[in-house]
Order: sequence, then C-alpha cells, then structure tokens
Amino acid sequence: MSAGAQGAGRDAARPHLLAVRSVVFGTCNLLLLGVPAGWRLGDGAFPPEVDRWHVRDGVSWATAGRGHWWLAARTGTGGRAALRAELFLHVTPAGAVAAGPGTPAAEAVSAAGRDGRNAGPRTGKGVPQARASGKRGGGRPATRDWGLGRIDATGTCLLDGHPGWWAAGAVRRGFPGRWRPARALVLECGFTRRRLHIRLEAVPGVEPGDLEAAWEALLAEWRCH
Repeated sequence: MSAGAQGAGRDAARPHLLAVRSVVFGTCNLLLLGVPAGWRLGDGAFPPEVDRWHVRDGVSWATAGRGHWWLAARTGTGGRAALRAELFLHVTPAGAVAAGPGTPAAEAVSAAGRDGRNAGPRTGKGVPQARASGKRGGGRPATRDWGLGRIDATGTCLLDGHPGWWAAGAVRRGFPGRWRPARALVLECGFTRRRLHIRLEAVPGVEPGDLEAAWEALLAEWRCH
C-alpha cells in the first residue's frame, strides 16, 4: 500500500455529500459516500447534471443524472496531492425494490446468509432487511451496465439495507489502451425511486492498495438518502 493509502479505509473515512445546486430546483442530493482520511474529492471532467428528481420528506433526490469526480491524496509527508482514482456516478429511475425470489433483495439476503456476512463489498452501517414491495426491481445488471472492459468477479450485497450487485475488474483507457483496475456497484433504492451506478477507476501508476482504500471508504460511509 502506498503512502497515500496508509491509514485510509473503513476506519478512517469521512463522509462527503455529492449534490447539485440549481436556480430551477435548488439543491438536489445525489449521494453520500466516504472518502479516505487525508484524501480530497474534486470536480471531474464534467460537472454533475440532474435531469429528473424526486422530493421525499422535503428533500430533493436525483432520479436521473450523472457525474464525474477525481480522488486525490498526497504522495507523502508534505508532498503534493496526486490523483488516485476517478469516480463515475450514473443515476436512473427505478421501480420499488421487491424481496421475492430472483430479486436483488432476495439474492443479497441469500448471499449474506450463507456465511453471516455479505459477499463482495463491505457493508455500510449494519445490514437491515431490504424494504419489500409488490413490484419487482430492475433485475441483475447486464454486462454493459458495469462499464468495465473486463470483469473478474461479481456478487450481490446489502448496503445500508439496500440490495445491489458489485463487480471487480478493469477498464482500458488512453493510448495504447492500458488496463486499469476498477470496481463497480449497482444499487436499487425504493425510497428515492432510483438505481445508482457507481464506478471507481484507478488512475495510471496507482497501486492496487490505493483503489482498495478508496473503495472501502466509499462503502463505509455510504448513504443514498
């Protein structure tokens, strides 16, 4: 693990709210996630955008939108901040999340029940049961939905009581198209009526430990509402 990742991760994460401010709808929340202690999250190549939103209990949540951010950490004591990872978020509308057989909630509960914990990504604050409803969720993501050029492993999870799927693999960027480690997560939320697509990509030259630290911090403070 490089100096930038030391002390980072699940026990050293701080929450960061992703939101969009507009003269049309005011402040619209996208997501609350974790950033490793000592790291910074900054605006990416394009500003976050919101196409649709849903107001619940007086708070606006994006139900259709997208965003890109950079994660940076210092290279060492007194060193300059260097880019470590790219964060991509894509939000789409979704129906209520069901808990019947074959649904994401059922798959996640089944995976967690086999050994007393969730498969894949670390879970957020506890693992309450997913909300049940009479409608079926969006279903297992298609291969193209991950945004990964190579998929090495996939699984299901419960994150802060919400069912989802995770994938670990790599993306191919730049010229001559070198592979970069990446993680992806697709999560459904019946409360805010949306499906969240998250992808975290390591920047060139970053050690695997940095991407893992960023991923664990992201999940440790995760809140979709």
